[in-house]
Formats: sequence, C-alpha cells, structure tokens
Amino acid sequence: MGTLSDVLELQTDCEIIWAKINLVGSKTLLLCSFYNPKTSDEHSLQQFEESISRASSVKDSILVVGGDFNLPGWDWKSKTLRKNTQHPRLHYNFSDCLDDNGLTQLVEEPTRNHNTLDLLLTNIPSKVLRTSVMPGISDHDAVLMELDMRPVTHKQLPRQIPLYKNARWDGMEADLARTLESIKLLALEKKSINTLWTTFKNNLLQSIKTHIPHKLAKPRDSPPWITNEIKKLIKRRNRLYVKKKKSNHPSHIKLYKEAKQKVQKKLRQQYWSYIENIISEPSKNAED
Repeated sequence: MGTLSDVLELQTDCEIIWAKINLVGSKTLLLCSFYNPKTSDEHSLQQFEESISRASSVKDSILVVGGDFNLPGWDWKSKTLRKNTQHPRLHYNFSDCLDDNGLTQLVEEPTRNHNTLDLLLTNIPSKVLRTSVMPGISDHDAVLMELDMRPVTHKQLPRQIPLYKNARWDGMEADLARTLESIKLLALEKKSINTLWTTFKNNLLQSIKTHIPHKLAKPRDSPPWITNEIKKLIKRRNRLYVKKKKSNHPSHIKLYKEAKQKVQKKLRQQYWSYIENIISEPSKNAED
C-alpha cells in the first residue's frame, strides 16, 4: 500500500477517498471512491475534478475511479445528453473532466431505475476484461470490473534460419529448369498470370525447403547485457549449487558462494556498461 501522505495529497473538499497500491512488476494503482450527493452539487464536482487532476499527474500510475456520480442525464451508450436534462452544464463539465485527464467511462447499463448513476472510470480501458452490473444491497445496482494487471510480455517465437553455405545449388538449379518448362507449357495453354506466378512461387519454395537446410533459432528472452561469458558463469554457479545441495560440504558451499558473488558482480558491471552506452554521447573519435 502507498503511504498516508501520498493518499492525502489527492484528497479534496468532497466525499472522496483514495487508496494507493504498489504492485510488483506493474505500475502504481490508484483506487478512488466518490459520492456526489445531488446532481446540482457543483462544488463536489469541481472538487472531484481537482482531485482527478492531481491523480492523473502522478507518473506511471493506473487510475480506477468508481462511485455514485448522480448525473442521470448522460446516455453512455450513445455518449449523448438526454433531452430535458437538468443542470446540463454540470454534465458537460464532467465529460470535459474525463477528456482532459484521459479517463474512459465504462458503465453503459442503468444502475438505478433507468438511469446510469454509478460509474467506473479508468485510464487503461484496454486492460479491462469485463464490466457488468448486478443486484446490489441498496436501491442501486452494483458494478463489477475485472482488470488485468499483469505486465504484457511479447516473447520472440522460434524461427527458421536457412544455412546457405550447406545448400545444394545443383539440385535447385535442376528444379528451376523444370519449373521453367512447366511455366512455358502453362503459357501455351493460355493460363492466367496468377496461375503462372503461383506455380513459380510454390516450386521455388519447395525447392528451398528441399535443398537448403535450416536450423531453428531459439527466442531471445534474456536481457541484452547477458553476454556469453556471463552465461558460462551462471551455468557454473548452477552446477555448484546442485553439488552444494547434495553434499552440504563446507568446501562446496564456499565455491558456490564465490561463484554466486562473481555472477552478481559481473551482471552489475555489464548492466551499467550497457546503460552507459545507450545514454552517453558518442565520442569525437567515433564521429570522425
């Protein structure tokens, strides 16, 4: 959880409460609950806007805001204001507040009679898995949101790499000669240009598959500062760990600790070297 001082900075003079949750491997989550006593309460809505403005300025944070806003004039499915809406200016001011702070309102079903009074706002609508309205314990229905907070990782898929130095070029040459004869026959039969192209493409791909060996490249999931030297040290450390685990001999424990410290030291050195190469300006010699 966040500190009390962090949360108090977001409080304003309205019925609002904040919670700050620090998530490992994800951005800071700011949760808010707000209550607007009545539609005409301009002061509460202004104070809400001030609070949201402070929260949206927090760097690398996810905002999730819920509560009873008492703004029945909005038709959230069509994003339009109903006819004969009371206090339309306050409704439009609220919509401007959402736009100014990058928030999306997700509840489209009525939560009390025919009005959508209970809203859910967030600045990461793409992370919301589901929003639904269900029976509540008061005269308002309850709103449920499912949010996926897991960080997205894009793993590189294994890929085929052709080994041209081991290719059988004479075999490919013979295949292409046969392909040429096939295309000539198809041309005499006045086949379409698409048929000629498909024949050439399929025969060429089949010849490549037959006469050029391929190897499967493993995905690169390790950080770019992990060198081959560090990989060897990690493997040695892991072997010593297994040996230490089996024997529990003091000499094996000592060797494992030394290998572990060496890996940690080397990792730190390579990491900061990698960062310095990214952010440092190129030297004059490099420019020349």
